[in-house]
Amino acid sequence: MKRTIALLTVITMLFSVPHSAFANQQKADALENIILKVRERIDIPADHEEFSGDMRTDENGKVIWSLNWRRIDEKDDLNNSYISVEVEDSGFIRSYSKSTNFGRDYSEIVKLPQIPKETADGIVKDFIAKVCPEIEGQYVWKEPSIYDGNYSYSFPRIVNGINVPTNNVYFNIDSALKEITQYNCYWNTGLEFSLPEKAITEQKAQEIFSEKTPLDLEYSIDSKGQVSLRYIRSREKGDMYINAITGDVEKPQYDNLRYAAGYAGEMAVPDLSSAKKSLRPEEQKEVDNIAGTISAAQAEKKLRALTELDFDDEYKLTSTNLSQEKMPYSDERFYRLNMYFTRLKQDEDVSDEKRKLMIAAGEGDGYANAVFNAKTGELLSFSSGSWDGLPRPVSTDVKAKGEEDKHQEMQKVAEAFIKKMQPDKLSKTKPMDLSNQNKPYYYNYYRIENGAYFGYDQISASVNVDNAKINEYSCNWTEGIEVPSADGVIGIDKAHEILFNTDALNLEYLIFNNKAVLAYKISDDKYFNIDAKTGELVDWEGKPYVENLPASYNDIEGHFSETAIKELAAIGIFLSGESFLPDENIAQRDFVTLLVKLGRYYYDRENIDTIYNYLIRQGVMDETEKTPDTTVTREDSIKYLLRYLGYKNFAEIPGIFVCDFSDVNEINPGLLGYAAIAQGLGIVKGSNGAFAPKDALTRGETAVIIFNCLKANLD
Repeated sequence: MKRTIALLTVITMLFSVPHSAFANQQKADALENIILKVRERIDIPADHEEFSGDMRTDENGKVIWSLNWRRIDEKDDLNNSYISVEVEDSGFIRSYSKSTNFGRDYSEIVKLPQIPKETADGIVKDFIAKVCPEIEGQYVWKEPSIYDGNYSYSFPRIVNGINVPTNNVYFNIDSALKEITQYNCYWNTGLEFSLPEKAITEQKAQEIFSEKTPLDLEYSIDSKGQVSLRYIRSREKGDMYINAITGDVEKPQYDNLRYAAGYAGEMAVPDLSSAKKSLRPEEQKEVDNIAGTISAAQAEKKLRALTELDFDDEYKLTSTNLSQEKMPYSDERFYRLNMYFTRLKQDEDVSDEKRKLMIAAGEGDGYANAVFNAKTGELLSFSSGSWDGLPRPVSTDVKAKGEEDKHQEMQKVAEAFIKKMQPDKLSKTKPMDLSNQNKPYYYNYYRIENGAYFGYDQISASVNVDNAKINEYSCNWTEGIEVPSADGVIGIDKAHEILFNTDALNLEYLIFNNKAVLAYKISDDKYFNIDAKTGELVDWEGKPYVENLPASYNDIEGHFSETAIKELAAIGIFLSGESFLPDENIAQRDFVTLLVKLGRYYYDRENIDTIYNYLIRQGVMDETEKTPDTTVTREDSIKYLLRYLGYKNFAEIPGIFVCDFSDVNEINPGLLGYAAIAQGLGIVKGSNGAFAPKDALTRGETAVIIFNCLKANLD
């Protein structure tokens, strides 16, 4: 018997070693083949002498190779260069990136490209023909955006004339290097696409939409607390689509994810009782307010009295946080008490002292978080869960139930708890359709006023099906806002008519689990609502909806400022409107609107008050110079421009500047330095040797001056 086993072992070894060697050789051959395929399409410089190759399999079983070439300059790190390519086993190149030129100067202002757009277009077309010819005929050419002087192209995929919104191809051109440094093809390959000829008609799709996924009437609240009625996408069915082949309304097949509640830090509840005698009246008021709040011990007692919660003696309090917050849409403030708990395993064999240390450190196998209105004692939210996914004790009654019965039973548990906590509010809600749940055993009750949803006010509860206990609860309810009447709305049929007239319902290929579904769906780029009283399209703030289109003007063709206006608009420096009015004098408000768009800062660049506050804070102007409706003179324009660029301290040094404009004596002596710098940089050139400092600046001249400034920075 032993000889038989030994013989089998030897035979196994004889056959397994060559097989392993054969498999390794296959990988080596595959890598060699992939490298050669890539180098046929992409020029890899000979000085990129370091190389590595990795292989992985994606979620669809497709083999992906990652190839990396490097040039390392030991004397100058800024001369290093990296090239990375991701390629499928078939040879289709998914991505390419080249990182180089690390020593390039960073600019605080926007940049102009160093090559014209036509040249950049040609670079992209040549790259597609050579590197990724497989995508030819399957994309729609879109004009590029410009950032930091570089061109970025993003093309949507089109199959059978139908958009595939999740499939895009992206190119970035470094205009200094005059080459593509980033290419990504977010593309599903190997899919079968249903022919659009088999699809139901658009009219049929509109009928199905109106019946199965109609718009919702909602009270919307803007940032100032103003309430208005709008028709919006269905909050329960808005993500659904109409299968264009079957006509069925279907839900996207995304994975359901659950996230544990985050930890918000800790802050001890302050004891202010000893400070009362020396406080000012306004300070005393706050001390009195906080004195009326519940203690952590009182809140914990309330929490533990709620036996419906998935919360037992294993949970130990680790920290609390008492903070003052502003009530939504009100100047009133309230105290909010956050409580954080940790649960230790029952069988943890540790001393009481160590247990206290573990609790204080937040160690354990579970967490709980509760939030109270510290003034009223109302429980605002609760959540509990297990960090390691260990099962909790399972109720015998729950074990015996089927899945449908469980859902109904768990909803009864959730609703009973909500009724106990919020009896008056529950009667003003509508339960979420269970077929639209994104989380199992999670129940939402939306607030309804006059038959319409009210903002995003809702009460929700989640049930742990293992023990029929509440493991999540929250109540978001806006108080103190008058609800206007719902009389006089245009009606759902008219709202649907308006929606369909915007061409928002379109045929698209949706991709789930690497399968393409031909569907009718509201396009994701249609971010508008419908005012329920007027029928006008509005944005989320209730303002008239304006489609975000590149700036273009109907009155600049042939004008001396045409090139400057177009080049600036391409990099985001523009004025709103169909006409630029290049020969009109520019008002200060329009001048500063263009000025701030030179920078990289992110704020509301169309809000004139925000713009002025920023410029005054930065020292570009002071309050006395703020005159929004006056015209800007030529000398003031260069003053503000050069101050914005950081030249103020230098430009205002007296006695060092020479300016050779013929009318130099007309320049404000305090602005001579600005004029000299602007002339030296080529920002202003004057006319027949004269600067004309007191003349009003036109809108077209403004564009030219800013354009010249960027060219000077470029040079």
